Amino acid sequence: QFVPFWSRDESGNLVLEPIVGYDGQGQLADNIKSILESGESKLWEPYSYDFDGEEMLLTTIAAPVIMNGKTIGITGVDFALDQLHEEISGFSFYNTGFAGLISNAGNVLSHQNEELIGQNYFETNSMKNRPDRTQIIEAVQTGQSIRIEGFSNILQTDVYRLFKPIHITGISQPWSAFLAAPIDEVTKLTL
Repeated sequence: QFVPFWSRDESGNLVLEPIVGYDGQGQLADNIKSILESGESKLWEPYSYDFDGEEMLLTTIAAPVIMNGKTIGITGVDFALDQLHEEISGFSFYNTGFAGLISNAGNVLSHQNEELIGQNYFETNSMKNRPDRTQIIEAVQTGQSIRIEGFSNILQTDVYRLFKPIHITGISQPWSAFLAAPIDEVTKLTL
């Protein structure tokens, strides 16, 4: 079996290389197996991939190739998450608020605190001991909006955090965009 990976190098030339590790153990193999067994399109949780000697955090939108009702393969598009983070980090709200992005399982894809990227948001110190942690996880995983209040370590003030699902047609597990805006900035009256 040959699983090709097409991309462009820094000069814009097309590069073809085989994907490695898809037939062994681990996240990549599990992702591929999941699509082959379920016949459903998936948005994969972020994973690290060595591309031409450089470790990159990627995600993939993959769909089954179905012939005569049987899944015979998959096709997909990979996205480098550093580019997505660049776009999202440009958004701001009120004076100091910011936007971010987490996956369905809570993996941080974009955050003003770049040290959190690649970590699980639900396991961070600010989320671990919240009494409403279970409701937040459930809202993110089922694609519901939820607004919470709490202290932001990065902004050093109390904030509203709003989580909004991002639904992709044909994908059952949405991701969530979020924004954090200081409560005092949101509620400040202008004269």
